[in-house]
Amino acid sequence: MVEDPPFELVEEAAKMVNSKDAPILAAAQRARADYLVTLDKKHFLKARHKLEFSPPVVTPEEFLRTLGF
Repeated sequence: MVEDPPFELVEEAAKMVNSKDAPILAAAQRARADYLVTLDKKHFLKARHKLEFSPPVVTPEEFLRTLGF
């Protein structure tokens, strides 16, 4: 769990993903998340090449597999 990202970071993220996903991307970047777990991978995967920091984007099932479940 992380604090809401600053508005400026959300604005920058909105240039790479749709506006509803921008706060998620901004928070993951700011927190330097180890993974970005989502059911909507395609939007985040398209933005990866534009990001300075890009954690692996995985579904919940894929994430649980990395944990050995």
